[in-house]
Amino acid sequence: MRRHPDNPLIRPQDLRPSAPGLRVRGVFNPGAARVGDEVVLLLRVAEDCEPRDGYARVPVVRMEDGKPRLEALEIPADHPDVRLKDTRGIVYQGRDYLSTMSHLRLARSRDGVHFRVEDRPFILPADASERFGVEDARIVHLEGRYWINYTAVSPDGWATALASTTDFRSVQRHGLIFTVQNKDVALF
Repeated sequence: MRRHPDNPLIRPQDLRPSAPGLRVRGVFNPGAARVGDEVVLLLRVAEDCEPRDGYARVPVVRMEDGKPRLEALEIPADHPDVRLKDTRGIVYQGRDYLSTMSHLRLARSRDGVHFRVEDRPFILPADASERFGVEDARIVHLEGRYWINYTAVSPDGWATALASTTDFRSVQRHGLIFTVQNKDVALF
C-alpha cells in the first residue's frame, strides 16, 4: 500500500461551512461506496464557531419546520451561568455544549481521487441521541439499498445509529440500533 501523492485528497479549506458563523475545522474518517460510475464518500465534517471577543460560541442544532439546522449559540463570556470546561466545550445553565459538532457530508468522484464535496450536510444531528453530533459512517450495499451505520454522540455517550438510501440524494433514518457506549458494528 502506498500513500497517494496528492494526499490529502480533501482538506478542511476545500469545504464551505454549513452555516454562517461556522468554520470547518476537520474532515476525516469517511465511509465509502461505489455507486454506479462514482465513488461516494460520506465524510465526517467537524465545525466550530468563528470566535467573537467577549463571547462563548458553540455550534448547536435547532429544529426548524421539522428539519435540523446548524447554527452558532452565542453567550456573553462573563455570563454567570457560563463555565468553560476545557478546550472541548462549555457548560451553560447546567447543560453541556461541545466546541465542535460533526455532521456527515457527501463527496463524489468519477476517478476516486478528485472529489466534489457537497455544500450541505447529508446527515445532521436530528434528535437527543445525536445532540453532540454524528460521526464515522460505514456503508454497505445490501438488497438494493445502501445501509449507513454511524456514531450518534450525546451527553449520555455514543451509540450506533442506522440510516439508508437508494440514491445518496435522500436518506431514511432508522434510529439507534445499539445502546450507548457501543459502536463496534459492521453490517454484512
